[in-house]
Amino acid sequence: MRIRSTLSRLFVVVAFTLLFLCNPAPIHAVQLDPGGGWSAPSVIWPEGWDNPMYFDMDDSGTRMVALIPYAGADKDHRPIQVSEFVDGAWQTPVTIATNGSFSTENFQVLPQKTTPVISGNGETIAYTGWTGTMYGVYIVDRVGAGWGAPVLLSTGLQNHHYWVSLSDDGDTVAYSSYSFLEGSSLYVSSRGEPGQPWGGAVQISTPNLGGGWGSLSGDGAKIAFVSNAQLDFSEKIGSTWTPPASLTDNFWFEASVEFPQMSGDGQSIFYWEVGLTPGSGNYVRSGQNLYVIRRSGTGWSAPQVVNAIPILPTSVVDGPAAADEHATRLIYTRPITTTDSGSSDPYVYGSQLEVSEWRDGGWQSRLLVDMAGWGNYNWWPKLSPDGRTLTFDGNQRNYLSGVLWQMTTTDAPPPPPPAPVMVSALIAPTGGGLTSPTDHTSYLFGAGTFTDTVRVDHVVEPTLPHPAPAGMTGIGHCFWVAAILNATGEMAQPGVPVTVTIDYGDTGLGPTLPGTLDLWRWDEEAEIWTLDAITCQDDAANQRMTCQVSHFSTFALLGETRSVFLPSVQR
Repeated sequence: MRIRSTLSRLFVVVAFTLLFLCNPAPIHAVQLDPGGGWSAPSVIWPEGWDNPMYFDMDDSGTRMVALIPYAGADKDHRPIQVSEFVDGAWQTPVTIATNGSFSTENFQVLPQKTTPVISGNGETIAYTGWTGTMYGVYIVDRVGAGWGAPVLLSTGLQNHHYWVSLSDDGDTVAYSSYSFLEGSSLYVSSRGEPGQPWGGAVQISTPNLGGGWGSLSGDGAKIAFVSNAQLDFSEKIGSTWTPPASLTDNFWFEASVEFPQMSGDGQSIFYWEVGLTPGSGNYVRSGQNLYVIRRSGTGWSAPQVVNAIPILPTSVVDGPAAADEHATRLIYTRPITTTDSGSSDPYVYGSQLEVSEWRDGGWQSRLLVDMAGWGNYNWWPKLSPDGRTLTFDGNQRNYLSGVLWQMTTTDAPPPPPPAPVMVSALIAPTGGGLTSPTDHTSYLFGAGTFTDTVRVDHVVEPTLPHPAPAGMTGIGHCFWVAAILNATGEMAQPGVPVTVTIDYGDTGLGPTLPGTLDLWRWDEEAEIWTLDAITCQDDAANQRMTCQVSHFSTFALLGETRSVFLPSVQR
């Protein structure tokens, strides 16, 4: 077994200072003393197995996939292995592919390091691997009690970056191009279900601005990514992805967003923002902070600083933070430095894991996993959706190398902030989108919907404001929507139909009869519920209503009521 090279003498610039990063947040973390509540780390991938790297786990915590970086014939034939938790124990890993990539060369052009991912349901694995001439995205599906052969995804791109992301059901994958000729752009591909053909590459990032490091939400309908060093976001409304929206305003020469991650519920994004200082002909990564932003009534909240003390960026343990489903408990790596007696230059000699939780209106952080001696790098954390199981790479921990560790807690993470009952968004003449997480309603505005910029307000109505038509009833989905001209404050109506998508799985059909559900609009002038200016298609299997709406007002999902007959007794 080969011990991983950790660049223990990685020298860093003494410019590690607290930088005034862009988008200052009104909320800062508080450093707490180390506390209990977590079990001691225990080994789940023992030293006797091949040394793993860049592992990923499914949501149940019973399947994991990892690159084996020091095995195989050469740098482009590294094994990818899967281990499963069966009968109370992790089983010996099986190799599912042999074309993973990893190199220890000091200088690499367009470096590749396969980072495999597994879907939340544990049925699909995606990774970037060697095709024989370049690097492509491969899909491996579960077949019976084993795994099928890797299938190369047809994308039409010349080369692919190693960072990929999968939805929970494994039917949406995000990836990016990676070459000098093509540049870097973000794409997604989708399929109906495992075994069905994949659709073509759909570009998400804005042409000519670049994009990469995509992270999908659990449902595969939202994605966070990096474009021009900033954090960008897009979501799928109906069958269309919205134009990317920049959520940070940092300049590339001041700070850079790295490793953005969507929370599982799609309502939060957490990311590193790395400060840059000018060096000798280049820029030095001199300090970083972990941020969280959440969906708010006007789009997204201001960034919140998660860590109480700035963190040193270093390639030794660079990687994404980990979070529970709602991003109220985050775990991240903190490199530790020291200096030699013969040199004043600091170097990284290990790393810890810290946990930060959203409590009492702020982030509270503390040490979770301390170093176990010199050269112990604890990094690459993965947290289960319920926030109670942590798995991490503890390279050279307790005299063990090439080992994965796990620890658990019975303490649930803090609850997420309540979803807003009102959401708003500015919609330009070029189009855009708006989503209400409270009632799972989304709008897609095509180009030319409005001739001027408008503010669209969506307000959740807790009850029907007007009685339903005779023989009809609601299922708990009622809302009011309006468009207000941004310049004058006057009301506006869409010039072309707007796509409105409503997921009603949280309520189901309620007391309504199958096949009778429809989106009704309240006509203010006639004071009646009407279907005028609305055309809908009900996907009953997925409990999703997709409509084309031409006039804004109050809306409700209404259906015919179930008839109930009481028994009678006649004398």
